[in-house]
Amino acid sequence: MAVEQEFRFALSEEEAALLLDTLGAPQRTIHQESHYFDTRDGCLRAHLYGLRLRIEDRARRVLTLKGPPLAGPFGRPGVDRREETEIEVAFAVAARLLRGESRLDDLGLALPAELAREAGREPLVPLGAVITLRRRFRMSAGPAHEMELDEALFPDGSRFHDLEVEWQGAEGSKMESDLHSFLRRLGIEPRPQPLTKLARLMEHRARPGNGRTA
Repeated sequence: MAVEQEFRFALSEEEAALLLDTLGAPQRTIHQESHYFDTRDGCLRAHLYGLRLRIEDRARRVLTLKGPPLAGPFGRPGVDRREETEIEVAFAVAARLLRGESRLDDLGLALPAELAREAGREPLVPLGAVITLRRRFRMSAGPAHEMELDEALFPDGSRFHDLEVEWQGAEGSKMESDLHSFLRRLGIEPRPQPLTKLARLMEHRARPGNGRTA
């Protein structure tokens, strides 16, 4: 598993528009369908794992298993440090998963021993999907080499805007300070987004009228 390290900021619609105007044309715009899965008894989430199938531009299919949050100096809301495994999968594998016909140990992922033992042979069920328009910016100067501006649509019609920035190694402290300064120069007060998209999806599912959590 690789380690993903990411800062995540919440934005209003107006702040997202201001940021887009400031950053100019994105290097790439990606349409993402992020489908989330768990066993029927919620074993993955109980162990703080997340399983996602992401379909990019209705073509590329990437399966990601994210582990529990890692301890460290950035262990607080709006900062993610997790081990993750990603593999690209064929259409047939994705289709079986979306139909609810797969088990965790069918998917070709390298599984931690505890997860394989407790959840590997259990059927996986879809939890729901989040549709995201992701604009990726590669910076020639500024607080980060790459920024991702997300507009995410949830099944109940709610919409969120996020700024996500990954970092490598131990450079997080300086990058966080630079990001805060960058946003404040634009008149945007930095607000860490404490919830991942999966956590927000489950929050919406739990509301009356939105269906039961799995």
